[in-house]
Amino acid sequence: MINYPWYEDLKPDEPLSQGDIIKACPTLTYSAVNFTEGQSAVKALEAAVVAKEADCIVMTQACDLEHNHVREVILCPVYSVDSFRKLWDEDQKEKGQNPTLRYWNRKLNEIREGKIWNLNLLNHRPEDQEKNQNTIPYQIVDFHEIFSLPKSFMVEWMKQNPQPRMRLLPPYREHLSQAFARYFMRVGLPEDIPSFSS
Repeated sequence: MINYPWYEDLKPDEPLSQGDIIKACPTLTYSAVNFTEGQSAVKALEAAVVAKEADCIVMTQACDLEHNHVREVILCPVYSVDSFRKLWDEDQKEKGQNPTLRYWNRKLNEIREGKIWNLNLLNHRPEDQEKNQNTIPYQIVDFHEIFSLPKSFMVEWMKQNPQPRMRLLPPYREHLSQAFARYFMRVGLPEDIPSFSS
């Protein structure tokens, strides 16, 4: 039987690449943007910037990172299934829904099958003491929130904050990229071309 492992454990000095899962990565997001009279849009946006830590996965193509073809690194947040479920439960209760285990399992299967466009499920890895590998839980990548950080900043921060990383391996990282692309390429036409009669 051919074995295609999902993950590779990395040393802290490994160069940054596609599929790297980075714990507590510094990111920039935004609070609500409030305009005051006479304030420029740039100043309003600057006031809304929020720096926070998030577990992220690198979405930028490996070849672009390796050959320095990009200045910015694209990242998406990644959650363990347990932590994502807590957020989902809260959201369902706010909407007046009852988030039962059965409903959650149905939702999880829809994510697994690629039916929920903005979410992608990554497999778990059981503990392997012989290979000195820790458990990795099932994880969900969320395309709704996308971060962009300068590559030079990421490289320098990782030097100053050395920590073991893990990397999603081919063909799974390419499958994730394909799901990411599908999320952006959905096009609904207001009027389709009529079919041709034979």
